[in-house]
Amino acid sequence: MIDSLFKSARSIKYFGAAVACFALYTVVTSFNALSPLQWGISLLLTAGAAGIYFSLNAPPLKASPVKTSLTVFTFYIIAALLVFHPTMHNIFRSDYWQISLLFNSISELTVDAAKRLSLFEIFGDMRFQPAAHLLMYFRDLAFGSEVLLFHLLNITLHSVTGFALYGALNRFTRDRAFSFIFGLLFIVLQSHFDTVVWTYHIYIILGSILLLTAVNLTKRYIDGETAVSIYIAALLSIVSILLYEPSIAIPLLLFLMVGAAFLTKDGGVDKKRLIIAGAGAAAVYILYAGVTLFGLSLTEGAHKVVSGGDLITVDNILKGLVALFKSLWHTIYLENIGITAELNIVEIIYIHPPEELITSFTAVVIMALSLALFSLMRADKKNRYFALLLILIGISYFSVIALGRVHSNSIRYVTSQSRYFYFPNAAILLASGILLYRKYGEQSARWIILIILTAIFFWNTSNTQMANNAVDRNMRFLDAPHYELKAFTASNPQAKVFIDYIPFNEGRLFLGSDIALEIMHRGAVTRYKRLATHIYDERGLRKNPSYMAGAVPSPTLGDFTVKWTFRFFKQAESWKDIVVIGSENNYPRITTTLDGVIKLALVNVETGAVEELSFHPSYLLKGYNDWFEVTLVKEGDVICLKYFDMISDSVTLTSEYVNWRADGTELLGPHYYGKGASSYIADLFLMLDEARGGCGKLK
Repeated sequence: MIDSLFKSARSIKYFGAAVACFALYTVVTSFNALSPLQWGISLLLTAGAAGIYFSLNAPPLKASPVKTSLTVFTFYIIAALLVFHPTMHNIFRSDYWQISLLFNSISELTVDAAKRLSLFEIFGDMRFQPAAHLLMYFRDLAFGSEVLLFHLLNITLHSVTGFALYGALNRFTRDRAFSFIFGLLFIVLQSHFDTVVWTYHIYIILGSILLLTAVNLTKRYIDGETAVSIYIAALLSIVSILLYEPSIAIPLLLFLMVGAAFLTKDGGVDKKRLIIAGAGAAAVYILYAGVTLFGLSLTEGAHKVVSGGDLITVDNILKGLVALFKSLWHTIYLENIGITAELNIVEIIYIHPPEELITSFTAVVIMALSLALFSLMRADKKNRYFALLLILIGISYFSVIALGRVHSNSIRYVTSQSRYFYFPNAAILLASGILLYRKYGEQSARWIILIILTAIFFWNTSNTQMANNAVDRNMRFLDAPHYELKAFTASNPQAKVFIDYIPFNEGRLFLGSDIALEIMHRGAVTRYKRLATHIYDERGLRKNPSYMAGAVPSPTLGDFTVKWTFRFFKQAESWKDIVVIGSENNYPRITTTLDGVIKLALVNVETGAVEELSFHPSYLLKGYNDWFEVTLVKEGDVICLKYFDMISDSVTLTSEYVNWRADGTELLGPHYYGKGASSYIADLFLMLDEARGGCGKLK
């Protein structure tokens, strides 16, 4: 085995020097990927981690558990802040814009509001995550649009996850210095970096903290502590499940841990304590079943719910297994051992292993080092079942996600999403620490383990900074206008701004970019151009020459321009029409039907009746996944439909109609609040008092 090759102190020094030289080689060959400051951060954190490791074995800290905990957590916080600082100013993205609209529409938390939060629907999929959405709602209430606070909270909780892993591993090994390494490594793993950066997924971080804490408490129960420990662990497990359903196996894990201890006669587990643990797990599942049935009863057939029959098919199971094995290889192994992943940034962020793997000298050497590390893992009689159960909980978590996702997404999508690996990484890294600890007790093997883990930590620290840099670069198209508007509105609180463009970044991270600035600057943005004191477009901020001081919107409908793009999905035929603007009680209302017809519902001034106009595009839908750009323009008494700026249909009005009853995001239809999405709707542009381009003649 590898440790037999390094019996002498000299051979270990040579091995350490060789690994250090190789690490330096990786820096030289990828030096331009980070700034000198960031390379300095990687080196500083690596050196600092070594210093903390040795100090934890020294008498001052060894004799004081409180000082040890403070030292460890402080270093974790510092490491996380340094690694994730490039993205701490990034504003929200993607899914968060939809759910933030829902939050902003709730003035007080009533029973009906709680129901709406619990049944939030994103891109047509109902998500019954009451605990997660309530958590996000209260965070939104507390922080508003101060994005720095969102990032600081995520980074702090991420550090707490590392600390919880440290605590759980220390419970198994009784070795704080060794446990410190694994908690710190978790904080810098590149494979789940976007779970921290994308602040939407705070509930995944919290769920992982609950898992690690529950495991720690269960081990305490096994070691002889009172039943209170297992009761609290059961309570934490139900909260974790309500945050995100893939953690459904946690209660079973806790019971099996106690069962394994009972069978191996480990600790003080007798039959009575085993029954108590089993009763706790059963109570959790009964409670969750009741909550789930109640949640389903709330849908009242108004939401599309994927059934077990849809997921448990031969085809879906096979796809799920392929996704699982690819993820174990690509993410849990390749990305976590320090091989630099490739980021594909489009509407969201996809993480893939490098295409040139076997032919890459760097990748081959890193894999060889990792295999040397794996060869030192041992499953001793005392902890082998615990390690196996932790690995299985990580696999079960991802398997639940894979079964649900491959039903509507590609395998490549499932294996590339950072957020799906945060929880499995926590469980599997804890298991890895347990398996390595036996050989760690041997002097020669200890140094090999420390040298390889140090290199892996350095590479992950560098890779995660590279990934943060990439996200930051691709968020500047939204960050820059946000901070410019923030500075302007802070010094001009009475100003109104008309946003005369859609922020665009070549299709990258574009979901919600059309409504982002309105949401971030609610109250300062208007869609009536003549009511705006200033205009903001690609050129920046300037005074509005057509501003009409003291003017108010007319009670009757005048000229307007509404433009958007949309894309149909393959399953579009089973979904509803899309309400882009308005609702059953908010007019005018604009709807896109599944056959491409645009419907405009207006309220007649004289009769008060709702009249519906239909506009038939001159194009034929060639197939799904095609993007279509349409514009509705009212000029005088004519309303026309444009398809890629070519007039396709028009209607001449013979009556007057009620003007827009809202402004800004209040105009948006249910689609923008996450409901009934049989297609993407993007690039929405509204101008409620001007006919841009006019209607001209029908072409």
